[in-house]
Amino acid sequence: MPESDPSTATEVIAERAQGNPEPSPPLGNADVNWDTFESDDYFKHNYGQLRWDDAEIIRIIADFFERNQPREFSEAIDVGTGTNLYPALTLLPYAARVTMYERAFTNRQWLTKTLDAPQSSWNDFWEAISKGRPPYDRINKPFNVLADRAEVVKGNVFELERDRYDLGTMFFVAESITTRDAEFARAARKFVVSLKPGAPFAAAFMRNSSGYLVGGQFFPACSIDKADVEEALAPVAQRVEIKTVESNDLRDGYCGMMVATGRRKLS
Repeated sequence: MPESDPSTATEVIAERAQGNPEPSPPLGNADVNWDTFESDDYFKHNYGQLRWDDAEIIRIIADFFERNQPREFSEAIDVGTGTNLYPALTLLPYAARVTMYERAFTNRQWLTKTLDAPQSSWNDFWEAISKGRPPYDRINKPFNVLADRAEVVKGNVFELERDRYDLGTMFFVAESITTRDAEFARAARKFVVSLKPGAPFAAAFMRNSSGYLVGGQFFPACSIDKADVEEALAPVAQRVEIKTVESNDLRDGYCGMMVATGRRKLS
């Protein structure tokens, strides 16, 4: 992918931040300096407490993995972890190793520190994951287990290795790194094909997102709906189910969240 003119990208970001609905040209993933991402600000706004919509997403994915767990203790990946521990926590009963695959330097720093000393809000997330689910409830000291099994790895979703992992998660990544439809679809497919054929996965997406502010800096997003997710996953996934969580009070500029579960196609 050719690199865009940095001055042009800066102008587009400024237009978006001022509410211009159709700036030109569109922003691609390579146009953004992800290493300036304000991790603490994002965590406090999104995960400083357990919200009802995250609790509903947790119910969907934890139930899915309990029904579709891999046959062996496996290698798992969470793509674009950011400052969100709960996707990785849902992988714990089934994973001997969890790769936290993250592009932003600031997020990798945040993850390394948080694995050593998790914020208190994650206790509420774990309770939502484990309550009434024996595979999770059997885990004593889940944050110690996560710290022991997790590896924070620098990585770009477009450079994922194919056919490697036994199960995986990707939350609010493919649609939240670009305004380009083709890049969104390519990121979603790259995630799925990083899994071995037949491997279970869960992915979450913001619906009709127009972009988002973190620490006063604007980041791009692709406005997608259920049909877009279905189309992106169809070539690489099977047994896909997409559920909508009708949340609209986290921030401006989106119309709910979508959770897709399924398996990598066998061929």
